[in-house]
Amino acid sequence: MAHFELSPSLPKDELEPPATLPGQIGSEVAVRSVLWFITLRWIVVGVFLAVEIAAVVIGPGLRNRYGIEVPSRWPWILALVLGLANLCFLIHARKLTACAPSRPSAYLNIWTQIVIDLFTLTIVVHYLGSLNTFICFAYLFHTVLACIFFPPRSSLAVTFMVCLLYIGCVGAELTGIIPPAGIYAEQINRALRAHFLNSPLRLSLHVGSAVGIFLVVWYLASNLSSAVRQRDRQLLVVNERLLAADRERTQHMLHTTHELKAPFAAIQSYVQLLMKGYCGPLTEDSRQVLAKIDARSQRLSNQIREMLQLANLRSAAGVRPSEQLDVAQLLSRAVVASQAQAQARDISFQSDLHEATVRGVADQLEMMLANILANAVQYSHPAGTVTVSSRRLEDGSGRVQITDRGIGIREDALPRIFQEYYRSKEAAQHNPMCTGLGLAIVKHIAQTHHISLRVDSQIGQGTTFTLTFPSVKNPHFHTDNPTEH
Repeated sequence: MAHFELSPSLPKDELEPPATLPGQIGSEVAVRSVLWFITLRWIVVGVFLAVEIAAVVIGPGLRNRYGIEVPSRWPWILALVLGLANLCFLIHARKLTACAPSRPSAYLNIWTQIVIDLFTLTIVVHYLGSLNTFICFAYLFHTVLACIFFPPRSSLAVTFMVCLLYIGCVGAELTGIIPPAGIYAEQINRALRAHFLNSPLRLSLHVGSAVGIFLVVWYLASNLSSAVRQRDRQLLVVNERLLAADRERTQHMLHTTHELKAPFAAIQSYVQLLMKGYCGPLTEDSRQVLAKIDARSQRLSNQIREMLQLANLRSAAGVRPSEQLDVAQLLSRAVVASQAQAQARDISFQSDLHEATVRGVADQLEMMLANILANAVQYSHPAGTVTVSSRRLEDGSGRVQITDRGIGIREDALPRIFQEYYRSKEAAQHNPMCTGLGLAIVKHIAQTHHISLRVDSQIGQGTTFTLTFPSVKNPHFHTDNPTEH
């Protein structure tokens, strides 16, 4: 048996665009950046611990054979400091995500992380050798990251901080404020320091070239980031225009579709009058033509109705305050609404309904259930049975199952059944009146209510729709409904 599970939330491209322009990090982006920095720092903590283990395992061999001192003791201390700092940052980040995130608070978190990281890195540069190795270029990671996350002025401030910390570290070592250190043997470190102390020009070139590289990398990275941000601004403006055009098109379509309802209703009424002989006797050929007109008008009327339903769900006109509801009552009303259609095809319902409290917009949930039931009836074999059930789960959520024993759905068609106007070959042959919009309406309502929807089907055996409603006891449960409080 094939199955498909629908995502219980709307995709990002159907949500409102961010109000913050690129170049000014929005609150949500800032919080994600905070979490990203925290994750990266855990990796650094792991590296420090691995270095300390390596000092114990292979340190003596490297010291005796190559004159290389593997760092010991201070990596443990730095790992402990960074780990504790990371826990504090993580607690603050969770507070940001638990409520409406504040961009200044997220910025403060990021800046605090950067400052602590730079001071920690300066300690690493000192112990590994500020002049003896090229470890100073590890500062470039923070320079580039600052250019990515911040506008040019802020990233330049980070770059100046990098330059000052490196120059201060070298100056403190050469003036004896802090004892010199390095990964090489003491005699090698002493010779390298003498090499720079005996020639101020060499020292100036060494430190100056490093600072120059920091500034050049900042200039290149910040310019590239600025160009990307400018492109993002242009894309955002274009996207806003497209959204406005789409809203205008939707409103025009709603108006036009609404105007078409009355003419098609009139056509159907007149056709029924003609077919019932109120305007005189009909020939068999005339009756067949009128039957085709009636069928086409009925299909177009159904399509207009479903187009209006889907458009209203997506527009502000479809927004309604949610409330606590009994899903068994909703399902019972949907079954009653589907009785006429079921009787026309000699379909019977088997119900096993138990009370389950859910939260949502009553008429939208009833519309969703009615559309699934309509599909179950339409694609059942004549004189078949549709089984409906509802129950409350242990975690307080509600579950609804609707099962038919009809034609089923192919496995390759399952992921596409919720697309607008999609009809599989078998569905079109079995029910030519299908519009392909019913399950698109189901998808939209399910996602706006965060309902998990699973479809299990087997060709020739039938289909089961399983809907799991969020628990109303969940304090973080919310819908995408703007009027929800």
